[in-house]
Amino acid sequence: MILRPLLALLLCATSAAAHPHLFIDSGLSPVFDDEGRLAGVRVVWVYDELYSLMMLEDYGLDPDGDGALTKEEAAGFAGFDQKPEEGFTGTTRAYLGEAELPLGPPVLPLVVLSEGRLASSHVRRFETPVAADAGAVEIRTFDPTYYAAFSLSLPPRPEGRSDCETGKVAADVEAANSVLEAVLKELQGTDFDDDDFPEVGERYADTLRVTCAAPS
Repeated sequence: MILRPLLALLLCATSAAAHPHLFIDSGLSPVFDDEGRLAGVRVVWVYDELYSLMMLEDYGLDPDGDGALTKEEAAGFAGFDQKPEEGFTGTTRAYLGEAELPLGPPVLPLVVLSEGRLASSHVRRFETPVAADAGAVEIRTFDPTYYAAFSLSLPPRPEGRSDCETGKVAADVEAANSVLEAVLKELQGTDFDDDDFPEVGERYADTLRVTCAAPS
């Protein structure tokens, strides 16, 4: 499980270039309703080989070592990374302009094992669907604590509409490093609880920008 030993590493770092300990390839796919409104987003996280192996061993999965999960294993394991009480910290946020758009809890979890890597997916629905002509919606998936680094490397696969523009906006890593360095300076010499570590992870997150026109 993710226990966030990153804090000690960060506090001992001589620069803001401290590295995360987990690397995740991510994908964000907009989901539209029957009225053409942006109703949610499908989130995909693909874990690296080492972490996938650790999770398989921890949960006693794939005991025959054939590199695949049975239907029963996959069904029982789906949603494993949606349990914050066990240390998982990945999340997703969406914005319309400066306003954050409320998202419902993760639903429809799935998990597969392919080429030694665990891939999980789930859907986050908007509490209120966004009208097609409301403006660009920006969506990010990330770990607030930056224990895990999410790279938006999987192409979007829109569901329900195919006429919207989707584009990736890469994170400004230099600016994020500056913020992290300032946070570290503030924390030096303090009696700090790592559970209250400031959320710097979103600054390192790539963004999916979704722009639609009103359906004709």
